[in-house]
Amino acid sequence: MGRTGARADEVVLGVDLGSSRIKVGAYARDGSQVALVGVPTPIRRAAGQLDFPVLDMLAAVDRAVRDLGLDRPVRGVGIGAMGEVGTLLTHDGLADLQFPAWYDERGADEVAAVAREIGTRRLAGLTGGHVRTTSTLAKLAWLRATGTELRGTFLGLAGAVCWRLTGAVVQEGSLAVTSGGFDPLRGCDLPEVWASAGLGDIGRPAVQPVGGSSVAGGPVARTWGLVEQARVVVAGHDHLVAAVGAGVGVHEVADSLGTGEPVLAVVGRGRVREAGEVADLVDQGFTVESWPPTGDLTVAWEGLRPGLAMDTFLQVSDLSRQQLDDAAPAPGQVVPLDDAAVVALERGEPGAVPSGPTGWAALVDAYARRARDGELAVRAASGASGPVVLTGGGTRSRRWVEAKVALLEGPGVLVRTQETAARGAAAMAGVAVGWWSAAELMPGLDRMTTDKPGRKATDFR
Repeated sequence: MGRTGARADEVVLGVDLGSSRIKVGAYARDGSQVALVGVPTPIRRAAGQLDFPVLDMLAAVDRAVRDLGLDRPVRGVGIGAMGEVGTLLTHDGLADLQFPAWYDERGADEVAAVAREIGTRRLAGLTGGHVRTTSTLAKLAWLRATGTELRGTFLGLAGAVCWRLTGAVVQEGSLAVTSGGFDPLRGCDLPEVWASAGLGDIGRPAVQPVGGSSVAGGPVARTWGLVEQARVVVAGHDHLVAAVGAGVGVHEVADSLGTGEPVLAVVGRGRVREAGEVADLVDQGFTVESWPPTGDLTVAWEGLRPGLAMDTFLQVSDLSRQQLDDAAPAPGQVVPLDDAAVVALERGEPGAVPSGPTGWAALVDAYARRARDGELAVRAASGASGPVVLTGGGTRSRRWVEAKVALLEGPGVLVRTQETAARGAAAMAGVAVGWWSAAELMPGLDRMTTDKPGRKATDFR
């Protein structure tokens, strides 16, 4: 039974609040997935823009937990989320905020104003490159500038779920960085930057220590099936948490195939010591965050939005994704799309992109080549020398994985375990309740080396 009062059938939950879907998985102590539910992420479309209705998203999490149909006690919960989106905690509870989609350009003027006041290079060195249109700072400043009343303390999605389960007002380091008001190198808030965006009156929660958790209690915790003294962990930014769930080690490069495709690695200790070195990394096209399990720095090469481009392609295609995958020419047999065509697709503009399997191959190969450039850059910046770990929902696409594998010079690793963001959040919850001493020691992960003799394309499904 383990600890006093513990039951052998207990589970931990991993919650992943993503841009397109919200997933909740239940995991046993042996690492096996007991149950998994995914629901569409609520999105509100108005005047050509996309917003996330935060309270609807939290209700969707509750629905997913209920739909798990668990008859087993829940010992812990870990929560990962897209970093920038959230709401405000007021005396009346969580505000019913319509939060702008992180991937649009609202807030560009507000970001430019902050950069003028603080200085572009100094700002990059302080924030790791996170004062940009995707940041919380940009979206909140835009909301205020366009007439939305803002008051209270900002809570990201993961923090809002944690508050509902525990009453604790906390956040986590990698999520704090994505706000645009936190220094990843020194691990401290940046009130000067927050105030320069006109948000000086908006509070921010304390950052929980690495490995920190809160004790569950209250009606929501009871409806979730949490046991007495269950622990709740704000796990971190979803891409980083997915890397944790994929078993990514400190010398490996994570390539997460999804709506966005960040390529990232943990920075070797001692490689970055000063704000000027952080600014240099930002100048080279990286963002800098903190690694949730340890608090070490990470570098991420971002900017790719393959999920958006592929959705646009599929909207005008007569074939399904599976049919396109099956009929697409092999890697190297078509000319990849150029950058302008790729960006147009990301914006929802199919333009003159070739249709059918040939066009699909050209699109997939374009992303594979661009991500390969990112891998090389990340290795140079971080010192990572291990394999590339391919993870994310995009690994279900055989043709996309084939394109990635074709460009690898050394060994790669394909993570066949799906929903690694939910799994990574659960792994961190397991650490908090004493099941494992480190998140990477959670058992049950299915990783396949891609360069073994005899590997066939069908192995990559």
